Amino acid sequence: MKKNKTVLSYLAIISLSLALPYTALTIENESATETVAMDTTKNAITPKGKAETPIADFESQISQGYVILDFYAEWCPPCRKLKPLFTKVATEYPEIKFIKVNIDRHSGIANQFHIRSYPTLVVLKDGQEIKRHMGFMNIAKLRTWVNTNTK
Repeated sequence: MKKNKTVLSYLAIISLSLALPYTALTIENESATETVAMDTTKNAITPKGKAETPIADFESQISQGYVILDFYAEWCPPCRKLKPLFTKVATEYPEIKFIKVNIDRHSGIANQFHIRSYPTLVVLKDGQEIKRHMGFMNIAKLRTWVNTNTK
């Protein structure tokens, strides 16, 4: 019986988390981390931090210049391992936008880019995909990958 209660508890947590009204997209660059927040129950933007960018602006965020997208999940160990490296490299390239996309909160964006494994890094230039990498990279490989694909 205890096993059934545990399963029901997990289902309740999952159901509750799916019903939460806010989603967030993180944009990291040299100056600050911006949180993009949207009230999905009203399809309107809700302030959730200092520097806010509407989720509707995602297309405009990726449409000009070089952008590196990190598709990740909070529950993914390699994603958690990559997070501080991605943030550090983002500070080293102020001319490039680094955007973290939580695949659980933004499945539509993940589907748009046909993301099937995590983490997946995607380099865009003027909104067009140039290169992608699936899986973890150490910081040296990440820097080399960024340099190679953004010149």
